[in-house]
Amino acid sequence: MVCDRVAILRKGRLVETGTLAELRHLAALSVEATLTRPAPDLSRVPGVSHLRVEGNRVRCQVLGSVEPILQALAEAGVEKLLSREPSLEELFLAHYGAVEDTPVGPDPVEAAAGG
Repeated sequence: MVCDRVAILRKGRLVETGTLAELRHLAALSVEATLTRPAPDLSRVPGVSHLRVEGNRVRCQVLGSVEPILQALAEAGVEKLLSREPSLEELFLAHYGAVEDTPVGPDPVEAAAGG
């Protein structure tokens, strides 16, 4: 069975609730493009973060409108374009971020495997 709604709790309090579509604002869209020409400078494009350029291949995260990055990529000639909305795990992690006051213990998978 798949759930219709998601709730995020933090320190015992309900902080977000809604459908996956309603919670998409919490995390960025993943964009990957293969270009026919060298990649433009995307570091100044609004909403772009986690930018990686390897030759004519670009990977980044986009928060907000995708129109500015699409215009910049189109000028460099797009051969392939893949965009992916954040998963439930990515939405959760985007909301929690780096939680410094949470103690870090052994990895439960490694502990169960005896590692």
